Amino acid sequence: MDAALAALLARPAMAAGVAIALSSEQEHAVRQAVRQRLTVITGGPGTGKTAIVVSILRVLRRLGEPVD
Repeated sequence: MDAALAALLARPAMAAGVAIALSSEQEHAVRQAVRQRLTVITGGPGTGKTAIVVSILRVLRRLGEPVD
């Protein structure tokens, strides 16, 4: 999992041609979500919930988990 997350951080997702860098709190949320069976992600508008979900899916895909 650490290698998959490191690869994700080295190549961040792009939105409208801009790299989406995760904050340390978002990175922590991704780590916890990948380790747990159930995770709840909350926050107001613009707090990065979508970036967290996209990152979780990218890590899971790197780990070979089905994300359909």
